[in-house]
Amino acid sequence: YVPLVGRPGDLGIMTTPDALPGLEQLLVGSNLAADAYRQDVAARIGLKIGLYSPGRVASKITCPTLVQIARHDAITPCAVAEKVARRIPEATVHIYDCSHFDPYVDPAFTEIIADQLAFLRDNVPVS
Repeated sequence: YVPLVGRPGDLGIMTTPDALPGLEQLLVGSNLAADAYRQDVAARIGLKIGLYSPGRVASKITCPTLVQIARHDAITPCAVAEKVARRIPEATVHIYDCSHFDPYVDPAFTEIIADQLAFLRDNVPVS
């Protein structure tokens, strides 16, 4: 197992400058103790994560798709996410003035969830 996050230069899956502070923000924002859940992952994820490339199949998506992007994301850069989103034929794209971990806590959480609910109301038929 390897740490999920670390400081730049440390061993970890996410080691951008905002990774460790972001995880700490999540713990504080959710009132979880630091030991409430595992903060490590199987090392084999490191072999697969570099191969993960949603851009390869984005143009094949045929359903309405909501893409929510964090403008200051150091882990999934905004420009990369926007480029992939433009390949999705029926994409609704929202860009938020936040970083990678901010969508999980307020104030970004409330806005992002509201946009998700609006997207679902507009795109998922109710029977």
